[in-house]
Amino acid sequence: MAAECGLVRVGLVALDSTRIKANASPGANRTEDWIRAEVQRIIAEARATDEEEEDRRQGESSDSDIPEDLVEPQTRLERLLAAKARLEAEQQRRQAAYEAKVATREEYKRRTGKGMRGRKPKPPGERARDRRHTTLANTTDPDSRILSTASGGFLQGFTAQAIATENQVTIACEVTADPTDFAQLQPMVEQAVRNLAKAGVRKRVGVVADAGYLSDDNLGLEHDLGVELLIATKNREHTDNAPPPRGRLPKGLSRTKRMERKLRTKRGRRLYRRRGGSIEPVFGHQRQRGAGRFRRRGLRACNCEWRFEQTVHNLLKIRTSGKWSPLGRRPSPTSTSRNSSFRSTRLLLCRQSCH
Repeated sequence: MAAECGLVRVGLVALDSTRIKANASPGANRTEDWIRAEVQRIIAEARATDEEEEDRRQGESSDSDIPEDLVEPQTRLERLLAAKARLEAEQQRRQAAYEAKVATREEYKRRTGKGMRGRKPKPPGERARDRRHTTLANTTDPDSRILSTASGGFLQGFTAQAIATENQVTIACEVTADPTDFAQLQPMVEQAVRNLAKAGVRKRVGVVADAGYLSDDNLGLEHDLGVELLIATKNREHTDNAPPPRGRLPKGLSRTKRMERKLRTKRGRRLYRRRGGSIEPVFGHQRQRGAGRFRRRGLRACNCEWRFEQTVHNLLKIRTSGKWSPLGRRPSPTSTSRNSSFRSTRLLLCRQSCH
């Protein structure tokens, strides 16, 4: 609909993420030992209760038993088991990543005869960050994570990804439990390309993102994704003050150095400056609508809620653009439809979706 109204300009789109609180308290985080003990206690209590009821009902009809399909599935025991499974999977993932790094360093030393530069990887149990956060699981919403915020604090929540055009129209969105953004570049860009193709927009796009998406593997995806990437480097403050590069591109530069050189050009600086005005207002408007915390629990449910929020955002953009009206007429800039409340529109859409 936004494409039909002419609001989707995809010469340049911006990718970014924001932290959103989960419908769970950070105080509900527990260690694996506590969860295991609690599961055993609940199972033992349930067995004792079953035996007591079985003794009391001997000789009586079982017609009064509650059917299995009417039993509430979201029990405390199931949430605890889900949290326990998540901790075990997280521990296996960290151990596998550690072993892969060690194998890479050993292979490099065998091939070159020299040790690989950089810090040696530490086992998961010796990393301070793993001891503080990744050994905990939330018993209210096991899918949520303890995430760091831009202000230096922490919150219990999810990472919400979004790609927006220069008109602040969202063309892709997703919720993840990943505390970093490195692995989200490819799936988000692929989702944006698919959505644009469905809307009939097949123009080549440029994707601009901050340094959270910077990695050597991501910089090598331009050809596979069919887009131009502009990703900020870690030395962004240095590149802003550096003069534009001159001459031919030197040979032997890494992908990161080539991207840093690209961002120092006049074109690169001009394009990157447009990132903030494309994606940041999307997150700001979402929080103004009171969507700074998910109302549902679970990764799948929160993902549906995030997509609903972005749909509301796009509909509000269409309504206030002056290019569409419910009667098919183009409203005037002073019409009351342009000045209606965002809250009323969001409430109406929520009611319609419930029916």
